[in-house]
Amino acid sequence: MRKLSYFFILFLFFALGAAAPTVLFYSFNRRVLKFKDYTRLSSGELSNADEDIIFSDGIKGLGLDFYEWRGLFKFSIPKYILDLSKGVSVSFYVMPRPTDGKEFVAINSDFLKISSANRENEWAAYIFYADGDHDRIVFESPPQYKWAFIVITMQKGLGKVYVNGNLMAKTTIWSEDLNTGNNSDAKYIYGYIGGTKEGNKFNGKVDEFKIYNRVLWDDEILRLSN
Repeated sequence: MRKLSYFFILFLFFALGAAAPTVLFYSFNRRVLKFKDYTRLSSGELSNADEDIIFSDGIKGLGLDFYEWRGLFKFSIPKYILDLSKGVSVSFYVMPRPTDGKEFVAINSDFLKISSANRENEWAAYIFYADGDHDRIVFESPPQYKWAFIVITMQKGLGKVYVNGNLMAKTTIWSEDLNTGNNSDAKYIYGYIGGTKEGNKFNGKVDEFKIYNRVLWDDEILRLSN
């Protein structure tokens, strides 16, 4: 009986693990410069920053604080999770500050960029493909000095942006081949939180950054936003 219970628990553990869609998760709850994400699949590192100034009050503890465009967080993503034919979702909390009209990039990677749009009070999500093309989803910018929960879902046929659980904008996606970097032999692609290597730094806070290996459902997004 004890052996049966052990195998049942083991089966339940693997079944639930297989069902869990999260493949990357950074909560930034420790004042350190190097991170291992919660799934143990990825690692990240802060550059041009001091742990005493880059962390402040987040959603569930500490969060990254890019006040006055200080610091940059570089993270890696295993390539095998980025299969747009199955769907990919990215979520994070953000608290913007005034940018004085400066162009900024909040999230940047080979396959996804979240940045200021060409029009005032709007942001844009850029989804990049291996052939060099991209799709853009423009949406109303989150309010300044307030936390907002942003989710971007991507699959062939449709890309969506949600803010605080509400669908804000969507666009047609024509490709299922995400851009995963120039080196086809590499196992990882890389991304940045808080700007780019070239500049365009973000002024605000970011917390609870996650990547999922499928498209999240509307009710999941609403539940997560609450």
